[in-house]
Amino acid sequence: MDRFTLTRWSAARLFGQGAIYVGLQATNIVQLARHQYAGAFVVGFLISWLWSWNVKGVVFRSGWGGVIYALGAAVGTVIGMLIGARI
Repeated sequence: MDRFTLTRWSAARLFGQGAIYVGLQATNIVQLARHQYAGAFVVGFLISWLWSWNVKGVVFRSGWGGVIYALGAAVGTVIGMLIGARI
């Protein structure tokens, strides 16, 4: 199996990466708006660190890779909104 084949594991991983990445972004936006400097610093670091891994992993392995990552990102948006509403 070559590195461009999308397996169930790699699809789940792409989805998770998208969800975590965008969830962190949504949380970070709330922290920025509320002037929560320490939290914004930590989450900003995590966003950049995860992004560096995503660049390597989302060089869309197949046509579905981008769709799966985008679905994860959409879920992450809602999760980030929920987290932001609670902090």
